[in-house]
Amino acid sequence: MPWYNSGKSLFVAGFTCYWSSTTASFYATLVRASYIPSESHVYASAFSGSELSSTSFTAGYNGTQRISLTVRTVTINNVSNIVQLSCADLSWAGISAGTAGTLVIFAQSGSDALSPLIGFTCAGGLPVTTNGTNLTISFGSAGILSVTD
Repeated sequence: MPWYNSGKSLFVAGFTCYWSSTTASFYATLVRASYIPSESHVYASAFSGSELSSTSFTAGYNGTQRISLTVRTVTINNVSNIVQLSCADLSWAGISAGTAGTLVIFAQSGSDALSPLIGFTCAGGLPVTTNGTNLTISFGSAGILSVTD
């Protein structure tokens, strides 16, 4: 059944309210290609041991490897008939922590065992070997997550 744009918006209203909240803690991290994402994974503990890490970028709960998602917005696109969740570009300054195979997005909450996974991507130039330069990941006009029919 095709959805009306207003129906899509209402369907994700609970999540989008959380997404737009200034108190919610959404993060992104880079994990090695050895981590095999699965849609059945539930919490950030699923990628334990696979997160990139170095002396400058520590892995794990509250680690400096994790970048907070800022400028989070929700857009209803009536031309493309989708609801888009967006955020500011992510940037790791001077990162040298190995090869990043996947970018993982999650809601940080109490511990990795309580931090629900949102999504993952290997797009945007991944895998990439970090070499001490800045690494920026941009999500483009489609945003970080799109809800369609």
